[in-house]
This record gives sequence, C-alpha cells and structure tokens, in this order.
Amino acid sequence: MVKELNHIGLFTSDMEASKEFYANTWGGSVIRDYHDADGSLFVYIQLALGVIELIRVPKDMENKGFIHVAYLIDATGTLEEDFAYLSGKGFPFTVEPKSTASGDGRLAFFLDHSGVSFELIQRNENIRIRDLVNPHIVAFDHIAINVSPDAAPKCDAFYIRDMGFQRTGGRRYAIGADAIELTETEDGTALEKPLSHICFRVKNCDETAARLKSLGVKCSDMTPGADCRRFTAEGPSGERIVIFSA
Repeated sequence: MVKELNHIGLFTSDMEASKEFYANTWGGSVIRDYHDADGSLFVYIQLALGVIELIRVPKDMENKGFIHVAYLIDATGTLEEDFAYLSGKGFPFTVEPKSTASGDGRLAFFLDHSGVSFELIQRNENIRIRDLVNPHIVAFDHIAINVSPDAAPKCDAFYIRDMGFQRTGGRRYAIGADAIELTETEDGTALEKPLSHICFRVKNCDETAARLKSLGVKCSDMTPGADCRRFTAEGPSGERIVIFSA
C-alpha cells in the first residue's frame, strides 16, 4: 500500500518565521511553495530526506504545531482501493478521496488508533529529492507518536499488517529510510496531542545547541546518555524537535 512516509504537516500562523526556521536555521530546501494574494498557503521544506509541510492558519487558531503524517501510496493500487480497504477495517476518514489543492494527484485523511491524522497521497511525481545534502542534519531520524498501552498493539498491527512497515526494534517502524517511533504512555496530556515530535540526528549535539541558542532558539538542557547526547529545540509554532548525536 505505502511507498514512503512522504511528509509531516505543521500548522503555523507565522509562515515567514517557520520558513526562516526550517530553511535558514536548519539549512532546509524549499521544494514547493504555493501562494495566494496574502502569501504562502503551504510550503514544503526538505531536511535531509524528511519533508515538513508548513500550512498557513489564522493567528488566533490554537491547534498549531505538527498535525498530520502523510504517506505516498505505491503503484500497486489506487487511492480509492486503499480508502475502501482501510474503511472496511473500521478506520474513520475525515476527508474522503479528492484532488489535492495543487492539482498534483489525489488525497484522503483518516485517523488511526492513536488518534493521529494520516494522509494518503497518490501522485504522479515524488516531491522529495533523494540526494539532497543538509549542512546541519545527518538524518531526519523519525517521527514520534504517543500511544496508550491499550492502543499500542492495535497500532503495531496497523503499521505492519495494513501499511507494510517493518518493525526495526521495540515500537519503531520503518519503510525504507523513513521511520515512526511509538512511545507508550498513560499521561493524558501527552495523549491529547499524540503527534509528539520529530527527531534529527546531527554530528555534534553541543555545537548544534550552541548555534541554535546563538540564533535565539529555545533549547532544553543537554541530556547525556550511555550511547548518545540529546536535547530538545522549540519551533516557532511550539513544535518540539529532539536532536541527538552519538
């Protein structure tokens, strides 16, 4: 069903600040930018192999930050066939198959057992640039999702059986170089917004933290570990990015 984990969507009320953060602070490449008379409606920025879709929302909108994960379906079927399959499994669709806003392909949205919104896309072209080099990021390591203990086994079956991912250890699921990692928790606050954070791997955590702080980015204290160092940075819409190095 799925060819790749194509992008993660992010609601932002300050498109210019978000573009500055991901394209300049993180050295990302703008690979698509759709405009109307008031500025960018949505922008795709690639960081290493990962892509973030910035989506402009009103300034008074509360639900900012990461809001969906998008899958590009493979050529073995159609969006309508995947929609019928997942609907038959009981997954609720919030948007049924329709043309994309850009006119490039078709899309649909549904909810999984964790409550995360997932997008299915059928496109004629792949927006990602495979050999793109980022000056600050070694790898877009994974997307992190919080799940309750009750939902975790259902999510496991969803990724492996329904979406065709491979388990690569614990609650980590990969398709090609793309990965999602689940964290089981009973923390109600964490489960209210289960799409938790994205994770970047860098060459040197200390140097990266110093550079980000010099640019005014809010960063947590460094957490040393047995096999890596890590810290968390906050994006313009309050989104969390976990940065680590071996």
